[in-house]
Amino acid sequence: MVDKKLHEKILNVFAIFLIIIVFANTLINFFYWNDGWTEILWYCSLASLVLSVGILLKNSYLNSIVLTTAIPAQFFWILDFVIQFIGFDGIGRTAWLFEWPLITIFLSIVLHVVLIPLAIYSVYIYGFKKKSLPFTFIFIIICMVLPFLFSAYDDNVNCVFYSCDLNFDEAINMSSPMFVLGSFNYLAFVIFRWFVWVILMRVALLFLFRRVFKRIRIV
Repeated sequence: MVDKKLHEKILNVFAIFLIIIVFANTLINFFYWNDGWTEILWYCSLASLVLSVGILLKNSYLNSIVLTTAIPAQFFWILDFVIQFIGFDGIGRTAWLFEWPLITIFLSIVLHVVLIPLAIYSVYIYGFKKKSLPFTFIFIIICMVLPFLFSAYDDNVNCVFYSCDLNFDEAINMSSPMFVLGSFNYLAFVIFRWFVWVILMRVALLFLFRRVFKRIRIV
């Protein structure tokens, strides 16, 4: 049986690897695509950094925050990527990816695909924090407000300006006087929707950890 110290060493290696991937992705986008520093504001980058710090500090609060948010945040990206990869038309979320250099594709895949299993692994070792919900809400607000304030509209970081599955021109055409995409009203809607997802995900996770995957401790 593998002891806890070995698990911790494995997690630490993955955490350091993930930090390297985040900054490599940011630097490549900064110098190659001239995207600026706001590339690091994407959820997958912020969550990867939070999870890496949580693993290195053995902080179950941070690990629980990422697990709760990563599943709703990454699921449709992964699903769309798989559909596109096998040759079908997806929902449009990853259609751009296959036009980029191989290194960019690799970094994007790692940031999106590794996050969920690594978050599950960290919670398996350090436990799921029952009282992490308020901090999860704060993390969501940070992930949504920072891109809204500092990133470009057409970059649509974390989909705070319009739907992830629309392009820039489609988003402009869908704006209406009552509910303007890219407005504070839309930002409030996105944050509220995230809160609903997080609450539902926590209910599901707590049920699974209490009834099915009982080896994962609720602390």
